Amino acid sequence: MGPEGGYGAIGIDAARDPVRSIGWPRLPTGYGSRHYALVDSDLRGRLIGLLVRLGDRLDLQSQEWAHEFLDHNEQARALETMADVLGEAGAPITDEERAEMLAFVEEMGMSERVSRVLALCPARS
Repeated sequence: MGPEGGYGAIGIDAARDPVRSIGWPRLPTGYGSRHYALVDSDLRGRLIGLLVRLGDRLDLQSQEWAHEFLDHNEQARALETMADVLGEAGAPITDEERAEMLAFVEEMGMSERVSRVLALCPARS
């Protein structure tokens, strides 16, 4: 790979790089697709853990959908699916589960949709 990060090797003219042409910053050295794959993998793992813990309050079809979304790197849709099903059923959730789901919302920069749906869920002791 050359000094342009391997652009020539894959047939991209570094001078015509669309990211550079619109002024988006480059990631610092050491960050790349592997870094983001690890971050996504960690997030996916934590969401699967949440899905397992909520399993007694989610129907099988909803669990399968959430797993399918996670398998296709659609973490936000998986979280929305879990929240929607819980809210529609009025399923009780613990304060810790609510806080964890809201932390995911914050971490992923999602809208307030999940928090509105979770407001329909009573507290579980």
